[in-house]
Amino acid sequence: MIINTDFSSDEIKNNIHQAFRSAATDNRHHLRFFSIATYDIVNNAPQSRMVVLRKFLPDWTLRFYTDYRSSKVADIKNHPSVSLLFWNPEERYQIRVQASATVHYQNEISEGEWQHVDDAAKKAYTTILAPGSGISQPNEVRHRKDNTLHFCVIDTLPFQIKVLQLNREDHLAMSFNRQSAKEKWDGNWIVP
Repeated sequence: MIINTDFSSDEIKNNIHQAFRSAATDNRHHLRFFSIATYDIVNNAPQSRMVVLRKFLPDWTLRFYTDYRSSKVADIKNHPSVSLLFWNPEERYQIRVQASATVHYQNEISEGEWQHVDDAAKKAYTTILAPGSGISQPNEVRHRKDNTLHFCVIDTLPFQIKVLQLNREDHLAMSFNRQSAKEKWDGNWIVP
């Protein structure tokens, strides 16, 4: 259980921290796959999709990888405020994160992370057409044979975290807020 009425806000914050740390390193952790919601200003609509947590940094930054040509990158560049949603069905809790996203492409961070990408997974970043491009058959996907890569790293720095623990008798919820990465988290109980 990530929240209990006997836990202090610091204990709950530490439980969330530990859950993110574990999810970033354990391929089978329930929080490893999460939803990111962005705002598509072109179509004036929210967009959400699943991504994989690759790293959890000491300042609480949650990192994932994507193709630079994907719509989520354009959304983030136009409007860097994002929402992340994590769900642990086994322990019955959700974590909602409001964050500011930063795109890393062809820089030290993306080049450093590229070294950790499995060779089989690298193929996903070499398609000739951008993700979401129309094709008539799945076998039309083609990959570049040169070193043209579209690998990109997205860092999301949280400024608000809300955790909801579902219980049979009473649900529990807490909100954590901060203005910057240098500030401490301020935790408060909220109505679930």
